[in-house]
Amino acid sequence: MKKSELLLGIGLIAGVFFTGCDREKPVSHSDCKNFNLKSATQYIDYGSDSSCVSYSYNFQDKKLILKHINAGFNCCPGEIYCDIDIKNDTIFLKESEQKADCDCDCLYDVDIKISDIAKQKYIISINEPYCNDQEKILFEIDLTRNETGVYCVERTQYPWGI
Repeated sequence: MKKSELLLGIGLIAGVFFTGCDREKPVSHSDCKNFNLKSATQYIDYGSDSSCVSYSYNFQDKKLILKHINAGFNCCPGEIYCDIDIKNDTIFLKESEQKADCDCDCLYDVDIKISDIAKQKYIISINEPYCNDQEKILFEIDLTRNETGVYCVERTQYPWGI
């Protein structure tokens, strides 16, 4: 095998590997929320008994920005990740954490940015690691009619509802 063919083969394999992973990335997030503080006025809109997703769409940049409000993770998650998979009109988000080093769970606000989103209807499906048998986050957005919105589900199991 020629050296150029070998390098081309290695380059193709590396390209496939790295392209397949480019939608899984660390996401920005808040610190662990403390709903027990009387000064926690920033949490009034969405109490600890809900998990919400607010969205905003910029049609010029084709960018969809999601904020998962009260996402449940370990108190010591390391990085928080979101694997994004778009199939037809459905955007699948699978949240995960790097590690679970503490013996407690916590609520965070997680910011997720998705590029190259056409202005159309989508179904948003979020797989949360600590949701268990509670209602899943699954809702429709119509970016041709509303470029912003919020969807919430009730949560009662720890770490929600504290």
